[in-house]
Amino acid sequence: MPTKSKPIVIVVDDDQSTRRALRTQLRRAGFKVLEFDSAQKLLDTEFSSPGTCLLLNVHMPGMIGIELCEVLLASGREVPGVLMSAGAEDLRGKATGRAGAVSRRYKPFNEEALLRAVRKALRTKPK
Repeated sequence: MPTKSKPIVIVVDDDQSTRRALRTQLRRAGFKVLEFDSAQKLLDTEFSSPGTCLLLNVHMPGMIGIELCEVLLASGREVPGVLMSAGAEDLRGKATGRAGAVSRRYKPFNEEALLRAVRKALRTKPK
């Protein structure tokens, strides 16, 4: 009998401790987790979009999370994303919507709220 593959959450954050905490939390909730410390490293990697969502930090050296979403959309790699930031002002405005963000989370975030946002992103179908 075939086994159902776990949904994949791709975490892109330049802060190692944040990635580690998210990895632990998401794996405990039953997700497969891929981690990248920069947007460019994710772009240099092949990954499958179905059953996948992104959990992106807004502020990172180089390409920021919103720009990464825009680049992925422009290249046809439509992956629903959850943007996260320590500053509420970073997640306001039309830019996050244009980037295809399904949800926004403010650090520090409640574990259950984060998991709801990830599950919502995984249910979102590409346009």
